[in-house]
Amino acid sequence: VKNHKALRLFKACSAVFKHNMNTAIFLLPHIMLYVAIDGTSEDHKEVYDEILAVLKHVEERNPEYNVTNNSIDFSHISAQTIFSLLDCLTRWARLKADSSSKTVTRSEKNGASGDGDLTKVVQFLDGIPQKTLATASFHCKAYARSLMHFEQFIEKSQEDLQLHLNSIQRLYWALNEPDGVVGVAAVRKCPASLEEEILEHKSAGKLRDAVACYERAIQLEPDTIENHKSLMSCWITLGQVSTALEHANGVLTRRPAWTSSINSFRVEACWRLGQWDELESYAKLEHHCTNWSAGVGKILLAARNKDEDEFSKCICALRLAQMEPLSAARMESGSYQRGYDFIIRLHILHELEDCLSNVFHGDNCDMDHNNMDTMLTNLQKRLTITRASFQAREPILSIRRVMLKLLLKNEGRSNVEDHCLLQTAKVARKAGHFQTAYSYLLNISSLCNTTECCLEQSKLLWAQGNCHQALLRLEKWIAESSKSENNDTSLTKAKTFLFVARWMEETANYGPQSCLAQYKEVVSLNGQWENGHFYLAKYYEKIMNSVDDSKKSGKLDFLPFVMRHYGESLKYGDKFIYQSVPKILQFWLDFGDNVSEQGKQTKSEKSALNQRLESLNFGDTNYHQGHTNYGKESLTDGWESLTEGWESLTDDWESLTDGWESLTDGWESLTDGWESLTDGWESLTDGWESLTDGWESLTDGWESLTDGWESLTDGWESLTDGWESLTDGWESLTDGWESLTDGWESLTDDWESLTDGWESLTDGWESLTDGWESLTDGWESLTDGWESLTDGWETLTNGWESLTDGRESLTDGWESLTDGWESLTDGWESLTDGWESLTGGSESLTEGWESLTDGWESG
Repeated sequence: VKNHKALRLFKACSAVFKHNMNTAIFLLPHIMLYVAIDGTSEDHKEVYDEILAVLKHVEERNPEYNVTNNSIDFSHISAQTIFSLLDCLTRWARLKADSSSKTVTRSEKNGASGDGDLTKVVQFLDGIPQKTLATASFHCKAYARSLMHFEQFIEKSQEDLQLHLNSIQRLYWALNEPDGVVGVAAVRKCPASLEEEILEHKSAGKLRDAVACYERAIQLEPDTIENHKSLMSCWITLGQVSTALEHANGVLTRRPAWTSSINSFRVEACWRLGQWDELESYAKLEHHCTNWSAGVGKILLAARNKDEDEFSKCICALRLAQMEPLSAARMESGSYQRGYDFIIRLHILHELEDCLSNVFHGDNCDMDHNNMDTMLTNLQKRLTITRASFQAREPILSIRRVMLKLLLKNEGRSNVEDHCLLQTAKVARKAGHFQTAYSYLLNISSLCNTTECCLEQSKLLWAQGNCHQALLRLEKWIAESSKSENNDTSLTKAKTFLFVARWMEETANYGPQSCLAQYKEVVSLNGQWENGHFYLAKYYEKIMNSVDDSKKSGKLDFLPFVMRHYGESLKYGDKFIYQSVPKILQFWLDFGDNVSEQGKQTKSEKSALNQRLESLNFGDTNYHQGHTNYGKESLTDGWESLTEGWESLTDDWESLTDGWESLTDGWESLTDGWESLTDGWESLTDGWESLTDGWESLTDGWESLTDGWESLTDGWESLTDGWESLTDGWESLTDGWESLTDGWESLTDDWESLTDGWESLTDGWESLTDGWESLTDGWESLTDGWESLTDGWETLTNGWESLTDGRESLTDGWESLTDGWESLTDGWESLTDGWESLTGGSESLTEGWESLTDGWESG
């Protein structure tokens, strides 16, 4: 580091580095920035060697977190420190390039600046291989960063993309991006290899196909342990844990040297199956709790044996092992996504510690009914806040299933276990892992003859494309359950009938009457369920839109039902609020538009419409035949009512017109207020810019004042040195004069001393003169700095005044906007009153017309 001030700062802080790592990590990017700018090629080579040594060390280590010492913590934190360092340098280069392209920067007296500095930093960053960074990021489980570096590597190297599709596909699979995996497969020109097919199958949830590919890979490469480990992982994910255990035992029988790598799969299979004797023998081979599967097995085994000390020890060790990668991930932004798998593990450890602590509270492991219900409710709430993905929820549910086995010894244990299996199957189905979901459904025993299980099986069939089988299965279950008594709630029955109705509609093999009857059955089973009303209203709307009536009179038969059930869905929930509310507003406004168009119809069309409405609302009119006298009176009364209704309608229309005018005035006031608010905001913006300029001028003035003070200090030091030299010269002159007075005999010697003294006096006077000049220059610099500071203060004062004016303008604009809003509110109220009056007049007109019609028919 060649910058004097930076060097002094770094040296002053160097004593703290050994005792405070955070300070060292904070200053490291700044130190590397000066090294990249001021350092020589040898300095750069030394930095490169250190960076590459750390990255290579991470690549050579096992990516699994199952080591017994703390070196993996240091290696990953070291790698993450390098990543953060490169991010800071890249960010500095980007900001420097942006500022250089937009404005011409002021010349800076010190520090890293200028286009030359930018070039040096960019060259320094280019010296680090992007492929090495991508590989190290992948081993640190920073998959997004790895993909970024790998894309930069391909872009800079300009190599053929087809050569690196395998690596890109692995990164997309690690990022849980199935679309990316499929996209890579689509652009691949050559046939896919066995490894690439495995990635595609696992990404699509086709684990049985992946198992077949792994078995083929084991046949081709029987000495590769990774194929065996991946195969057992697929078996466990599919729920076929016993198959994974048998495979692990068979492999270790032939190759005992692989015990340290494969034993953890046996441990996981044993605690998933509840084989505690085998688990105890296999767990003894695991001497540490840093491996996740083995650690969970030891925790469950300690809880079963009621060994509280071993339980607490394993919990703490396994939790510490999960915190090590999180400590490396926290050093960069967006670390939550990267460390979410370890957060899920901490979630599981908390549940194990919280729930299994009940095992150590006495001899009886059973919990009472109330405590168990409370615990299950809390566990369900904790599950809902996790990410709704199979990778996140499957480990939680699997460990819960085993944990609840240890807590429950009564008949309810199988129900709780099957409930976890049913939840896991549901999560797998939603994630598209249909084979896994089917495997978990097969393992359900006590809940296999329940509505929930049958509904989930039908949903799985529907998701796989077997629509008719799914519908027939659900209809058959409804028919069987109706003959026997069951404990299904009304909500469960309504859900079952709703799926039947929706699938009947989607298969298009049933008539509208059958589908409508099924939807009505859902509402009758549970009238306070939002989904039932919403889908019934949606089907009514579908029927209404299919009515072929050019005059739209046929739609009036279904419109009340559509509006009613959309409103009922909003009454009981807000799940479909963004669908129901727009529909209600749309139909309401369309209906008002149709009412206004009725005045343009002919008499025959009006008569047909009124007869339709009369047949809908009032039924048979033959009751009035034969009453002629009463008919005449009714005719007269009807005509008078019609006249009064028409006059009331005219008045209401005028009220509606006045309300519309008030609304228009309010809107204009609101527009004026908004314009005033916009002007006030622009004034505020101008004031803020003036304030910013004033602050920059004040900063420049302060810097000039600081430079003037430094020059004044240097001048004073030079003046002091000159005065000291003058004092020494005067002393030398006095000594020479005394020597001259002492005797004529030593005249020659004394004359030489006098000459030397005079020369010293001359030199002192020159130093004094130089010091005075430096003092004068310092005073001038101080004067200039004070003037710049004064100018900056004036600019800041002007900016503050502009800001004050802008705030006042903004306040005026807001008051104008408030007045406009009040005017708009008044206009809306007037319009509402006018509409209500118009509605009342329309009803009066309708009643008059009905009376006239009745009188006419009676006559």
